Amino acid sequence: MVERPEEYRWSSAAVHLTGVADRSGILDLLFYQQAGGMERWQQVHENRASEEDLTKLRRCTYSGRPFGDESFLSALEGQFHRRWRRFKLEAESASSVETAQTSAPRLEF
Repeated sequence: MVERPEEYRWSSAAVHLTGVADRSGILDLLFYQQAGGMERWQQVHENRASEEDLTKLRRCTYSGRPFGDESFLSALEGQFHRRWRRFKLEAESASSVETAQTSAPRLEF
């Protein structure tokens, strides 16, 4: 890939982070300006996500669920009348899951 987002050929990051002209003509630059413009985009891209957040993001991406904090998920659930969070019992541990998997009947052919 690339070292910096603005170096990726197909990314809009060069426009958002460096201010070069949008040659494609398809970017919503009004939204970009209202969202904080170049300064805000630079702040967002300078901050590195934690490994924990990256893991959560990947899980949400793979499962098709939205990624965000509790208030964000609550707002989405209210707006769309749909549950977006997985409700997992805190008491459930990896060992109980492993036990359940190993105690399942095995089919032999």
